Amino acid sequence: MKKSTKLTLLAGVLALSVVTVASCGQETTNGGETPTSVVVTYDTGVEGIAVNNSTVNKGSKATAPTAPEREGYTFVGWYVGDTEFDFSSAIESDVTLTAKWVVKTFKVTVDGVEQTVEYGKTA
Repeated sequence: MKKSTKLTLLAGVLALSVVTVASCGQETTNGGETPTSVVVTYDTGVEGIAVNNSTVNKGSKATAPTAPEREGYTFVGWYVGDTEFDFSSAIESDVTLTAKWVVKTFKVTVDGVEQTVEYGKTA
């Protein structure tokens, strides 16, 4: 093998090694590029009440969507597990936010007795 062919082959191997080492530990998409956007998924937990997912640049903030409405319930906020999501914080990876709902209650008086009744229940 000629000396110039060996040097070209060696240069190719070194370049491949540098690319391999440089990309270690980075997430990649199907195209092999580092992702620049993340998906925020909104789960209302209620069939028929949907909120569109959003895509934001990795490291940026999501904008809170319009609060969903549900008959008989008050929307409390978007949560990750038991923690309310902070829309002022940067998002680094895909995240699913779940709606938290609280049933509405009403004060009613029946036969002179005041009671608190949840939506959908009887006094």
